[in-house]
Formats: sequence, C-alpha cells, structure tokens
Amino acid sequence: MNTKMRFMSYLVCDNCGSYYELQEGESPEDFDLACECGGKLKNKESVKLDYELDVDTKNKFRDLDKKSVIWITGLAGALILFLFMYFIINLPIIMAAVLSGLIVGLVMRICLKYFL
Repeated sequence: MNTKMRFMSYLVCDNCGSYYELQEGESPEDFDLACECGGKLKNKESVKLDYELDVDTKNKFRDLDKKSVIWITGLAGALILFLFMYFIINLPIIMAAVLSGLIVGLVMRICLKYFL
C-alpha cells in the first residue's frame, strides 16, 4: 500500500481570486506571477472556495454595486411584505400591494439617498 501523500499547491490571484493548481513537478518559478486581471499570483497551500462556485460566478456577485444591491433587496422586501399583508393580516390584495409598494418605495428612496 502506497501511503505517500501529495501536498497540493496553488497560484492564487490576490485581485480576482482565480487560481491554478500546480501539477507534480511544477513550481511557482515556472510561471509569470501576473494574472490576466492585473493582480499578482501568490503561492498558497490551499484554496478556499465559497460554496464551490467557480471564479466567474464569484466575480459576477462581486461586480454588483450598492445601487443594485439596494434594488434587489427592496424588491425582495416588497414581495415579503406583500405576502405578509395579504396572507397573515388578510388585507385585500389591492390594499396589500399598494401599502407594500409605498412602504418599500419610501425605504428604498431613503437608502438610495443616504447610502450611495
């Protein structure tokens, strides 16, 4: 039985988070230590992957600006508030829609004004 363990090594970009797993016999000195994005590649023993997402997916989330996050959160909040008013408080559907729209609209206007 072969119990020899192989320790993995990676070149990881300090800017975009992309990485390359060094193969057996390769060393960091064999590579240009500059990433395509302009960041620097650093030698690391492990790579932390958030929920096993690929780098392209992580970068898409990173590119969301504050305004987009406020809008997405506001729409989700409006939906939750509408469902609460309609199903829990038993308001008529039109009243629940109008009230949830007004409340979330006001909160989003405040957030967009003060957080951007």
